[in-house]
Amino acid sequence: MTGIQEKESHFRHVPVLVEEVLQYAPEGCRAVLDCTLGGAGHSIGLLDKFPEMKLYGIDRDQMAIRASTEKLREYGERVEIQHSSFSELESWLMLWNQEFDYILADVGVSSEQLARPERGFSFLEEGPLDMRMDAERQTLMARELLAQSNERELHKILKTWGEEPWAAKIAKALTLEKNKNNLPKTTIQLAELVSRTIPRRFHKNGFHPATRTFQALRIAVNRELQELELLLSSLSKNMLKGSRLAVISFHSLEDRLVKQTFRNWSQPCQCPPDLPYCICGLKPLGKVLTKRPCIAGQDEIENNPRSRSARLRVFEFAGKTVIEIVIREGLEEAIESSDIETILQDFLTHLFEGERSLSVYLTDDEEIRQFNLKQRGMDRPTDILSWSYYEEDPEVEWVGDLMLSLPRVQLQAEENGWDLRTELVRMLAHGCAHLAGWDHERSVEEAEAMLKCEKLMLEKAGFEKIYNE
Repeated sequence: MTGIQEKESHFRHVPVLVEEVLQYAPEGCRAVLDCTLGGAGHSIGLLDKFPEMKLYGIDRDQMAIRASTEKLREYGERVEIQHSSFSELESWLMLWNQEFDYILADVGVSSEQLARPERGFSFLEEGPLDMRMDAERQTLMARELLAQSNERELHKILKTWGEEPWAAKIAKALTLEKNKNNLPKTTIQLAELVSRTIPRRFHKNGFHPATRTFQALRIAVNRELQELELLLSSLSKNMLKGSRLAVISFHSLEDRLVKQTFRNWSQPCQCPPDLPYCICGLKPLGKVLTKRPCIAGQDEIENNPRSRSARLRVFEFAGKTVIEIVIREGLEEAIESSDIETILQDFLTHLFEGERSLSVYLTDDEEIRQFNLKQRGMDRPTDILSWSYYEEDPEVEWVGDLMLSLPRVQLQAEENGWDLRTELVRMLAHGCAHLAGWDHERSVEEAEAMLKCEKLMLEKAGFEKIYNE
């Protein structure tokens, strides 16, 4: 018996895909968030693998909180545990003010919840129709959901959350029992009603007829998919470069949501394919590490049959864009540096994938004129210089990705009749287009396409009709 199994001997939740979870943990993990502590099986494995790691853990089930607190007591100050649902996690993230290397969520019902008849999750043993994962704070039970829902609502619950092909027939049967004041009050009563309602010739070996009905009611009572959506949303913000999110799901609704979310994070662009570069503002957050979900091996399935349904997907975050603004001495008061950073961040979101460092040097006409004269033989200033002009020339002494003349920005803003910030946005849109890979020599068609993209970018940022036609 392993250390993990010994520590779980008094709590009947057996963790799934432990080796795979440990395998995908980034090297040198120092801060880990377990969003579903359960019996602490995954957490114990991570704490033992990374001796310098600190664990933050939450669970919405108070019984799991008590069990995991006891099992993790020996790790002392390396562990912090809170009773919390996914929808409450964002508040804890703000309070902790901690960036995590690895985040794990093992979603769905636990072995412990299924094993306790009094919790009402199992159709195999007699118990009340409860199904609340947080019995201390949730008020709506499954039996109350059945009593409060009309036939149409029951049909929608069973069809949406259970993907039950016999949803209409089961909803009608429940409504008839409700009209006779004879609704099921226990798990066995509900399981028998569903079994009677579905024609026997459609019963499958090894699959209880009430499986989908119980799944649908459980998901509805606990708002499981809404909670999962909120979890994914809260974890997608401000992640470190290289940090990873691992999600284990057990049925198609959960796995589909995780798969689609990861795909949207890695391939978010919604631009028409004929546009030369992205202007929709949806920047990839990173990449999916599991092209196919990890599943349990035969040995694990034999030891823990529930692991047969487990699917593990892992996402690695790319991190944040780093922007450095350098303003030549004497020009600091020309414009707020923080304002420039905000503008640049918007355009980097449009143009660059993954982590990108950008440096912008704000200077005057004379310095740019001298640079042009020395490097290009042009005795004149230009509005903005992009590193893409010179990136292949090893002799160029370059200051940043973009070199911009503030006096010229001010002059053009006055000539065009708009404010300084608007003209700066226009110039940065053009400069960032070069950084995104545009060739200095381009065809008329390419130039028109680029102008179209810049205009759309500017309009999306709130600057409409600032180009001269």
